[in-house]
Amino acid sequence: MAVESQEILEKEKILQVIQTLFFNFPVFMIFERKEYSIKPLKLIPEGLIIQSIGREDREERILFVKSNEKVFEISFDLLGINSGKELLFPRKLSVKNIQDVSNHDSKTPKKIFISKIVRENDIIANLLSENNQMKSILENYQNDLRGKLSSISLYISDKPDQRLRLLTEYKKSIFVPNKLEPECVPEEFVPYDEYFQIMKTSKNLQSYLSEACVPLYYKGIHLIGYLVAWHTKPLDIQGFQFAQKIADSILKDIYYWNLAQEWIERLEIAYISKLGLEFYSPNSKNYSKYVIASSTVIFDIFQDKEYITSARAIIANITPTEKNFQVGLEFIFQNEEEAQKLQAAISNL
Repeated sequence: MAVESQEILEKEKILQVIQTLFFNFPVFMIFERKEYSIKPLKLIPEGLIIQSIGREDREERILFVKSNEKVFEISFDLLGINSGKELLFPRKLSVKNIQDVSNHDSKTPKKIFISKIVRENDIIANLLSENNQMKSILENYQNDLRGKLSSISLYISDKPDQRLRLLTEYKKSIFVPNKLEPECVPEEFVPYDEYFQIMKTSKNLQSYLSEACVPLYYKGIHLIGYLVAWHTKPLDIQGFQFAQKIADSILKDIYYWNLAQEWIERLEIAYISKLGLEFYSPNSKNYSKYVIASSTVIFDIFQDKEYITSARAIIANITPTEKNFQVGLEFIFQNEEEAQKLQAAISNL
């Protein structure tokens, strides 16, 4: 079924929409079936000046913005390019229901939801507030080491110690199979020379021969600390993998018991692309706690009841509507691998 839309050709009405929306909400350009974030610079009588994304063709520019459950899509003629800026003349405005556009683009009747939302800056504080539960989880694994490890410890903090700094700097785990044979540290781990000083000065390590230190990434995205394991005997790679398995299980327990205090309500997503998404939230206590402009959140995306992926985004805009709030999120990534993983996960939604 075709997406119904209202078309407006009157220049003054189109300019009014540009003035009202383009400088208050995220603006995107459609080019070669992809979406690019656009920075509008100035509206002058001749048209709209934007920062160029590097296009060299002189074909029409299609820009859109979303507001009040509508998508406002404007077709522009290119009047000129100069010093990385483009002058665009508005030719046609199409107004569509955002839900119609979302359904049309996704080519699927299944509904998409956002859930398990937590502000990134609150995760560690929330976990620390559940100190007794965290101790109980660690003790359960401490009592089930089966002789493969001698002791384990959990470090969760927003204040990096020496281990956490090394884990952050190298983006690798720490593994010392035998501190008497530093040359046996595999290349895929933090170099022993960098870690030697910690082992040398830590009194509680004097009785241990080996160590494994595994970073803990919340939802695979946000580093919250690490699990460190020691043994009185040398460790092989299976010993490290055992420590990794414990770390993974602790993270699963954190998710299961919701120790990070996520907002678990399922909220329907009205629009999603590789750049971000929009959803509608009722005015509630949780809305006031979790939806704060310009804050960064981590959340899960579901299609019906099926988990799709976890993501991180900044709350880019919040717009009151007649019944609720329209919340716009812009995805943020630490590296290209994160971006590719998310885009692959949502490509078929």
